Amino acid sequence: KADENERAKLRVHDLRVHDSVLA
Repeated sequence: KADENERAKLRVHDLRVHDSVLA
C-alpha cells in the first residue's frame, strides 16, 4: 500500500513538473 502511495505522489509531481515545462 505504501508503495502505491509513493508512486501516486511521484506521478503527481511529474505532472506538475511537466506542466511547468509546458507553461
